[in-house]
Amino acid sequence: MGGRLRHSIRSLTSTLVPDVGVFLMTDHEQRMVVVDAKRRSALTMRADDVAEASSKYVWGLRVSPPSDGAPRLAVDRVVLASTAQTPEMYSDHSRIEGSTVVPGRKSDLMGRVNRALGLAQ
Repeated sequence: MGGRLRHSIRSLTSTLVPDVGVFLMTDHEQRMVVVDAKRRSALTMRADDVAEASSKYVWGLRVSPPSDGAPRLAVDRVVLASTAQTPEMYSDHSRIEGSTVVPGRKSDLMGRVNRALGLAQ
């Protein structure tokens, strides 16, 4: 963020810290994409599990130190990167999506992050 963010980022609901926060800043806009990594022993994740694991980022990220007046960060998209197969969300308007990431296999994670930031493929 070019030195603009002097404090850490945290969730309003817990001390959870995003695994990766990607910011794109131009003269006209600022976009933020959170990547949350989840290792799962199951082969698949249910859509409600993806939503539950990711929703705290969509609605609750704040700049620390925590206070009632801490500014909220507008998260454009949360990409849950998991070793399990992740389903598509039920709504095209969802700001949450999954990406299956397994070492040694091709993943669409970077494509999803780039699309969320509005970058060309």
